[in-house]
Amino acid sequence: MIIFDTGAIFALNDKSDGKHEVATQCYRSLAASGQEFVTTQHVIAETWWLVARRKNVFYADKAWDVLMGNAFLVLDFDFIDFGLARQIREKYSDSGMSLVDATSLAACERHRISKVFTFDHDHFNIYRPTFAESLELMPTI
Repeated sequence: MIIFDTGAIFALNDKSDGKHEVATQCYRSLAASGQEFVTTQHVIAETWWLVARRKNVFYADKAWDVLMGNAFLVLDFDFIDFGLARQIREKYSDSGMSLVDATSLAACERHRISKVFTFDHDHFNIYRPTFAESLELMPTI
């Protein structure tokens, strides 16, 4: 399983984004590996907001449709996961980690996901999962 972060999804879908080519190449490589792509409800909401802010609501709704299609498995998130996300956010409070990043990391913990498609290496690189030495962040930058 590979969990997708907001910035990576945005870069994939916006040809004017400076990271679009790198994101596309990484995505194609990952797709060829046959691994399952997952994300969270929080990433979907943040992606919608980011697209609406940078483009417009029409494109945000189109991105929402793609994310809710068969491209990603949307992981369930419950009260226990929110508690874990809060603990993660507290542990790394000096990093400026967002709620969405913390919930993605909690999903990594719950589902033992060690691969993350993200351009936010600052926040995901500092995290030390309980099930692995570190997370594998893609693309490498």
